[in-house]
Amino acid sequence: THMVEISDQPQPHRPNPVTPSSANAETIEDDDSQTRGTSIHRILELLTQNPSLTLKNITLMLSRNKLLCQDDDEIEMLYNEVYAVISNAKLKHFFDNTKYDRALNEAPIQYHINDNLVTGIIDRLVFSDETIHLIDYKTHRTTGTDLKTYSKNFKSQIELYKTGISLLYPNSIIRCYIIYTFTQELI
Repeated sequence: THMVEISDQPQPHRPNPVTPSSANAETIEDDDSQTRGTSIHRILELLTQNPSLTLKNITLMLSRNKLLCQDDDEIEMLYNEVYAVISNAKLKHFFDNTKYDRALNEAPIQYHINDNLVTGIIDRLVFSDETIHLIDYKTHRTTGTDLKTYSKNFKSQIELYKTGISLLYPNSIIRCYIIYTFTQELI
């Protein structure tokens, strides 16, 4: 049996929830794209925490989670895509731990703004001196797309993340980036 309580007491006001990554309906993807994106995020998290992990290690780790890619050939392709990102010379300063003070992967954030509760997961935060680099990965298979124009679809998401980080670190400079994993491009 379920217990339901009915009260004549006023209920506390609950803020409207806002999730930055779902703020734009144009970015909704199919199941395969979602599995690809989640798998790439997980590989990025694993390789940035432990760059010595091999493809075999990654394949084993992903196989333990049914929400992630299970095909060995696909995992190898995703691993190579991620490796191309973290070893790319123009992106290396976000991934080489000798180039920054500290970094956080998949950093949860939650704060109130006006009458909204904002919750989200920031893909990567890189702390360097008084600057925080806020990085959002996009795993879309983009080719022949004007990425600067396409990136405008994610402006509200990035701004909500930036607002939250600025509340936590009010004296820091916050720089925001999107990294497209498929093309290793930084916007």
